[in-house]
Amino acid sequence: MKKRAVIIGAGLLLLVVVLELFAIAFNLEPSKGVKRIGWAIEFQWNRLVALTGNAEAQYALGRAYGKGEGVDADTTEAVKWVRRSADQGSARGQANLGELYNSGIGVKKSYAEAVKWSSLAASKGDPRAHYALGFYYEYGQGVKLDIKKAKEYYGKACDLGEQEGCRAYNRLDDAGY
Repeated sequence: MKKRAVIIGAGLLLLVVVLELFAIAFNLEPSKGVKRIGWAIEFQWNRLVALTGNAEAQYALGRAYGKGEGVDADTTEAVKWVRRSADQGSARGQANLGELYNSGIGVKKSYAEAVKWSSLAASKGDPRAHYALGFYYEYGQGVKLDIKKAKEYYGKACDLGEQEGCRAYNRLDDAGY
């Protein structure tokens, strides 16, 4: 049964690749319909791989549920899959779970949990997690307010390519911190 599902998923993925190559060859912009088909196929593929325990596919599945890409948006399912990814050590899953706790989307809002998950992701070099920690320290959310630490985290986020981190670092620098 699993082998058949993987073969079907691979066939659908191949179909999307062919459609995208066709669009590129004829210099066409993929229509929203093709994008929706692509999301649906990508969702099914990620679902198959996520069920095998792959943390990155679990993160992608959670993201798809959260954004409604290839499936109806479902916050409960989004949190479930992002948490599975985070529990397995995916930095992107951990950073995303931290953001969910910070915003209270699908979970009870908890700055302490946001800091916990963002710290785990930052320790693995996730740029968004560094930015989030800078924000938490700048505004004292879940941690003691510390502008110096905030600037350090923003700087690290910037070094890792997170443009919001660069802007926040420059803002604090311009303010004399």
